[in-house]
Amino acid sequence: MDLRKRFLRLPAPLILASGSPRRKLLLKILGIPFRIVVPEVREEEPQCTVEDPEAIARTNAWRKGHAVWTRTLQQSFVVAADTIVYLPDQKRILSKPGTSLEAFSMLKLLSGRTHIVYTAVYLGFPESLAESGEEQEMVWVEQAHVTFHTLSEEEIRYYVQMGAPLDKAGAYGAQDWIGITAIREIQGNFYTVMGLPVHSVWQRLKRWVIWSERKMEAYANGMASTHSG
Repeated sequence: MDLRKRFLRLPAPLILASGSPRRKLLLKILGIPFRIVVPEVREEEPQCTVEDPEAIARTNAWRKGHAVWTRTLQQSFVVAADTIVYLPDQKRILSKPGTSLEAFSMLKLLSGRTHIVYTAVYLGFPESLAESGEEQEMVWVEQAHVTFHTLSEEEIRYYVQMGAPLDKAGAYGAQDWIGITAIREIQGNFYTVMGLPVHSVWQRLKRWVIWSERKMEAYANGMASTHSG
């Protein structure tokens, strides 16, 4: 067996179009060097009651990714994502809470219920790597059904006081204290709930992956460095 160390890279730079620390962590686990460019776009604001949450996630993911991809003159791989938490029995979207009180109210709504998490993913890639007639931009949607145990007010208060819910759709993170203690069941992929279904990103990227025995120094020190320009 050949046990020489392997490194992964792509034939063009990979950019994560997101400022989310969770998406950064998940993409880093793939092992492909990347940098971050935070997209400067206005996301579609979902109404509290909506018929098609999947379409909103898809639109927002495309806007984020396309904005960054065009800035690279379409010469890079760009990954972007958008996550929406949806209560189907009320046809209601739970966005990121603006205050601790909103977070408390959202978690009370999720308590004892099953909701759907939609994560839309955008991938753009260079024209030189496209097959004949192939579109260079794609968006797909993964979904997971998440069921919460019934939460006491004490549990909700304890989690909210951590400040963790305020930057998360639906006011919770599956990897947080509330996810560990309150999620009874997930039907679907855990990383879809976290905000980036890395399995499906890998399945689309791996046709271009170069398995190298030499680590590229240009990436070694700057892997996943933050860039907002």
